Amino acid sequence: MNIIDTIKKKINENDRTNIIYIHPILEKEKIAQYISAFSNESGGIIIFGVKDDGNKLWRKKSAFGIVAKEEEIRKMVDLHADITFGMFDEGTEHRYEYIHVRKNEKIVCFGLKPYYLHKTRKGLEVTEERDLMGTFLFITANAHEKAAFKKHFISNGEKYILGKTYYFGQFGVYKATYIHIDEQGVTNPASIPLVGELIREIKPSAVIMVGIAFGADEKKQKIGDVLVSKRILPYDAQKFLETTTHYKETPKDVGFQLLNAFNDYDSWSYSLDSTKQSNVFIGSVLTGSRLINNYEYRTKLLEDFREYEPIGGEMEAYGIYSMCKLHGVSEWIIIKGICDWGYKKDDPDKEVHQEMAANAAADFCHHVFKRNGVFDDLVI
Repeated sequence: MNIIDTIKKKINENDRTNIIYIHPILEKEKIAQYISAFSNESGGIIIFGVKDDGNKLWRKKSAFGIVAKEEEIRKMVDLHADITFGMFDEGTEHRYEYIHVRKNEKIVCFGLKPYYLHKTRKGLEVTEERDLMGTFLFITANAHEKAAFKKHFISNGEKYILGKTYYFGQFGVYKATYIHIDEQGVTNPASIPLVGELIREIKPSAVIMVGIAFGADEKKQKIGDVLVSKRILPYDAQKFLETTTHYKETPKDVGFQLLNAFNDYDSWSYSLDSTKQSNVFIGSVLTGSRLINNYEYRTKLLEDFREYEPIGGEMEAYGIYSMCKLHGVSEWIIIKGICDWGYKKDDPDKEVHQEMAANAAADFCHHVFKRNGVFDDLVI
């Protein structure tokens, strides 16, 4: 789809993703700021001749003569800015002018200052500070998870927290922050402070853990299917009685809006190989710091929590939940692909299965996050 068709589609669909609508006029200095901001984020379009009242788009005529001022505006920003000026007519009544700004690998400045975008209820505004607050925080904890997620994540730069690198950019159509924690397990002292401090600093709209897990039912599930947690079932804190095991932690429900969005998966299709498609299972997920590699223990956990009908298990979810609760983030969720069954983890195809599971989980997440508007209530 060429840029003109893209603009027409966005106007028809009332789409405000990576585009601003201008009518009747915008100062040249403000245009230069938007060029800088779009260049330093994920690219975008400035369209002249459409009025945006915050609810509806109104087709007008461009009253600015932006194409005639191209040379003057280009001189206001860095020479490496990748921008295209153009115009087109829609019938005999509407004429539009536009500036198409592409994401730049180098920082683009106006007046020696870089600008960035901030989403408000009125639309996209420019700011001199990169705004990470209100972004979606994604977390991985395995090399395959990291590789799978980065296939879909557009990085715009990096920062550091407690000596650890984290990245900011875009995932789907939403601003995102991403960190990879090397250590697995909720009791590992290195991972929890990292996640907690990052949540405290950027105050994300939601936190999503993407990765791999073990499945609960070898007959109904398969390697590469995706588990979506509607709640987690912590099993670490136990009290052993004469005839039973008492688990001290109650189940923890995930974020309501995230679960609603991930429930809508009918249009997702992902091929695991030439004959198999990944399926999505939504339900309760076991979580604990122990690496489960024992059929009897896995079966005992499934039996102990049978009233919640577990669909699988993993190791990091309770740590993510606890940090979100501590810092007031109510929207969090765990999305993981099945890589094994909680036993016989020395399978010779272990690495292949982990890669397959991680890729399926990351692709499903991207499918949800590339839908325009699905999370607008969270980020505003």
